[in-house]
Amino acid sequence: KVVAETKASANSFVLKGAVPEPGVYQLQLGKSSVTIFLDNTAITLEGNAADARNVKVTGSKSHADFESFISTFNPMFGRLQQLQAEAQKSGNVSQQMRAEYDNINTEIQSKVDAFIAQKNTSNVSALLLVATLEMEGEDKTRLETRFSKLAPEVRNSFYGKYIKEKIDES
Repeated sequence: KVVAETKASANSFVLKGAVPEPGVYQLQLGKSSVTIFLDNTAITLEGNAADARNVKVTGSKSHADFESFISTFNPMFGRLQQLQAEAQKSGNVSQQMRAEYDNINTEIQSKVDAFIAQKNTSNVSALLLVATLEMEGEDKTRLETRFSKLAPEVRNSFYGKYIKEKIDES
C-alpha cells in the first residue's frame, strides 16, 4: 500500500504524509529501496538513490532502534540460517554444529531480554518478539513475560497485537 508519493527535484525531495501505524516500510528511490521503521515523526534522509543501502536516516528514535535491532540480531540470525543450511545439505548435525547453534540461540535470548529492558517503549521491541517468535517453541511463557514488559502503547501496536494473538493461541 502506498502511503505517500513525490518526485525529486534538484537531487532533493520532500515527502509528506502519515503512517497508519508505526512499522517497517519501504521507501522506493528509483529502482532501489530503503527499509525504514517509520512512525509519525519527521525524518531526514541523506545519500544517493543509486546506493540505497548507504542512505542515512536521522530524526526518528524508532528508526535508530530498528538499526540497533538489525546490527545486533541480523548477524546471529544469519549464522543460524547458515548452520541450518549446512545441516540440511549434509543431512547430519555434528556436536560442534549443535553446540554453536545452542550458543548463538542463548546469546540471542540474552540480547532480546536486554533490548526489551532498554527499549520497552519502542515499537521495535514488539517487532523483535515477532522476529524471534519461532524460537519460542510451544511454550510461550518466556514470550508472555517479555510481552508484559512492553509499554501499553507498544502492546497495543500492530506488532504487539500480533504477539498477543500468538500468546492467546497457546
